[in-house]
Amino acid sequence: MKSEYEDSILYLIAIILLALPSITPLSVPIEVSPETIEYYDAIENLPQDAVIYLELYSGVRDWFDTGQPSVATVKHIIRLVHEGKIKGIVIGTLGVEGPVVLPEALKVISESNIAQELEYGTEWCFIGWVPGFEAAMASMLEDFKGTVVKDNYGTSLDDIPILDGIVDLEDFDCVIVTLYGSLEIYVRQWSGRDPVFLLICWMGHKTGAMPYYKSGQITAIMTHVKQTAEYEKLLGYKGMSAALATSQLIMQFFLIAIIIIATARYWIGRRKEAE
Repeated sequence: MKSEYEDSILYLIAIILLALPSITPLSVPIEVSPETIEYYDAIENLPQDAVIYLELYSGVRDWFDTGQPSVATVKHIIRLVHEGKIKGIVIGTLGVEGPVVLPEALKVISESNIAQELEYGTEWCFIGWVPGFEAAMASMLEDFKGTVVKDNYGTSLDDIPILDGIVDLEDFDCVIVTLYGSLEIYVRQWSGRDPVFLLICWMGHKTGAMPYYKSGQITAIMTHVKQTAEYEKLLGYKGMSAALATSQLIMQFFLIAIIIIATARYWIGRRKEAE
């Protein structure tokens, strides 16, 4: 093999190996961590008539960090609604990017198939983008329907059955925040109150969130790829995170094999030169 082709061939093999788990599901053992079980149980053990508020503060740049955990979370909630364990879910976004963030929220809704799986109004509701960020956040805490008068499609919240009995944010049984910025603001306004408070974030924010988690202000935390792959395993399906985790594992073995082969070639060459 000519040396000028070696790099190209290695890159081609790497691309094929990376793409393989996305094309066909591969069975790779995934050990579920206590942190993932804690997040799963926090949702699984909600009271029967529980209503969840999911705040999708997820932007274009972090779809692979927070998008897939959000999809898995919504799939979990859909299953619980089908089983009659909880009442449903309300989805919205306070993201400062507003219309830029909104398509990502719609992508979560689309990939989780919630519009096909649940009945709108009685089992789920989408309030869309709520402008005002922290001021709106504080207002929702005290007067949810006074802050958000209509859903994303112009229907009054008073006419949406799933919101019957919801006056302020603390009337929700669980608040889940998908986060890629402004951690301290969400914690300051919404954590440590009556609803179970869950956080979906990337690894950098998890480090910053740990003091709030250890103090009990945050009930549980979900991060991307590896932990979401564990979550998907608990939910019984293989999504993008499982594929990404498998690709990562395959590439690690591939790189180890390259190192071994390159080292062997080097020492074989040295021996031949010595002879």
